[in-house]
Amino acid sequence: MVKNLHFPASLQSTFKARRRPSTNSLSNEALLILAALAAVYIVLGVLYESFIHPITIISTLPSAGVVHCSRS
Repeated sequence: MVKNLHFPASLQSTFKARRRPSTNSLSNEALLILAALAAVYIVLGVLYESFIHPITIISTLPSAGVVHCSRS
């Protein structure tokens, strides 16, 4: 494609894909999910003024996601 554009011979082009930043961001994904769950637990704990209610609410999220995905 570059040859068809007839650029001067002194111009050089190369393709450099950067894969490292995406793999670094994925390595922190589990930590971010745990931090999000902890934040939700704290907010629900303050809202319901209980230690057990947030656990029962958070424990229903995986099954709710499965039901939602099967209906789509």
